[in-house]
Amino acid sequence: MNTARGAFDAATAAALTAAVLPRRGAVATLAAMLALGGCAALAPDAAPPGAAPGPAPSEWAGRFSALYTQPGTPGETQNASGRFRLAQRDGKTLLELSTPIGQTIAQAQVDHQGARLTDHQGRHYQATSVESLTEQLFGWRVPVLRLPAWLQGQFGPAGQAGPGQNWTGHEAGWELRVENWLDDRSVRTLQLSWPAAGVAADRRLRLRLIVDTAS
Repeated sequence: MNTARGAFDAATAAALTAAVLPRRGAVATLAAMLALGGCAALAPDAAPPGAAPGPAPSEWAGRFSALYTQPGTPGETQNASGRFRLAQRDGKTLLELSTPIGQTIAQAQVDHQGARLTDHQGRHYQATSVESLTEQLFGWRVPVLRLPAWLQGQFGPAGQAGPGQNWTGHEAGWELRVENWLDDRSVRTLQLSWPAAGVAADRRLRLRLIVDTAS
């Protein structure tokens, strides 16, 4: 299996660029991303009095947008948007990214053996860290292992957000912001920034996840 970014050849790079990483018209793309983020939020369903909360979800599907900046480099601003599916089961965390029209970009799997990723042409890559693997291939990292807990409103020692509760905090170098909830079990809109505000860095990433379904 290949581990170097160089193995992610021109065909894959072209597909990513054409489908989800336009490097030109950044202002227009950012405006579209902000419009996506401004879609009307669904209010959490009210639970009947005395009703026990349902089981925590283990699968999510929705939309993502990403803004990656590295000042002073060619194409210093990169934008991405598309759809995602996330699942956690049998000791594995699975993430699939696709274009807005449903073409698979990549599928990642993380377990005790490490991280593996398959691109849209069926080629395989592996690394010990899924964040480093996605950063090598996409140019920006995805905190795959932490996403299930974050989408449940659980932020480790940083705190916990209750249903319908907006929340801002930090964990593992990320700044996290819960903007609204899908229901009493799952966050609907989660914004992630890396590194956290106030931390000096030569590059920055902002991810936004909007959950459409959780089960």
